[in-house]
Formats: sequence, structure tokens, C-alpha cells
Amino acid sequence: LLSKYDFDYFSQFKPKETISRINNNRRFNQSLPIYKNYFTFSVMDKSDGFSPLHISVGPGQSFIGCGYHNPDKELLKKIRDAIDYDGQVLQDILHQTDFEDFFGGLSTFKEPLKTSPRGYAKDHPHVDLLRFKSFIVSRNLSDEEATGADFLNILEQAFVLSKAFRDYLKRAGSFEI
Repeated sequence: LLSKYDFDYFSQFKPKETISRINNNRRFNQSLPIYKNYFTFSVMDKSDGFSPLHISVGPGQSFIGCGYHNPDKELLKKIRDAIDYDGQVLQDILHQTDFEDFFGGLSTFKEPLKTSPRGYAKDHPHVDLLRFKSFIVSRNLSDEEATGADFLNILEQAFVLSKAFRDYLKRAGSFEI
């Protein structure tokens, strides 16, 4: 379905490499059930941890997302430097009407910093973006959306709408001053 938008990228992954295991790692927490009650699918660039597509499906906890989840210190610095340089571009992407209606903005599942990161002015015009530690957009799905006939259309819509966001992050990941 999505290979029509980026065949070269999606053709390099085997389905087996993109689906997470269904059993919990109980080595450090014996109280976890043996099996998860959800499954995840993630196409991820192993070189930098970038995921142009992540799907999680489970009762009451389904979502679609993309971006950098907890990037390493060096990559986070590059993304912040890119925002420092041209943060208005990212701001414009995040505030496009269709994008905002579908995703609602950057995901705040991980609490942003309370103040500006070290090395950036507290009154920086894009301090609200600089404070993020993960750069992800996601959309929660109802159980009906996750299991319904319209799921593939929602998936395609998420992928198409997030293209400018994904492109910005990939450029930011290679940003050098």
C-alpha cells in the first residue's frame, strides 16, 4: 500500500523484521503477563532510529505515529540546531490544517523540558519546539478504526500527511552548522 509513495524505502524491509514479538520480556519483571495484549509494527531506519511509520494495535491502545522517539544526545542536538536555524518551517508543517486536524501536533507523551535546553535562549522564538525530547506525531485510534475496513485508508492518510514532517526530521538529522 505505502510502497507506491516510497518503494525504495519499503522494499528493503521484510515483514518479519518489522513486527515486534508478542511475548513480554519477564526477565526483570515477573509480574508481567507472558503475552502482550497488543502488537506493534515499525519500519525503522536502524542507523538513526527514525521511524517513518509505527503502528500499535491492541484493545483501547491503538495508534499510528512516526518520528524520532528518544533520539540520542547527538541527534537531538542536530534536530534542535535545525529548529534554531529554521524552526518556522517545522512550525508551519505542524500548523497545517489537515496535519493538525489529523495528528493534533507533536506528541507530549514524554514531558518536554520545563525551560529552554542548555545553549538556547529562553526567549527563542521556537523555544516551545526546542523543549521537546522526542519528535513524534501520532494519532490514537478507536477499536473500530483499528479493526475496521477503513484502517488502510487511515494508515495511508497518516503516511501522506506526515511526509513534510518526516522530511524535515530526516534533513534535521543530517544538519551540520
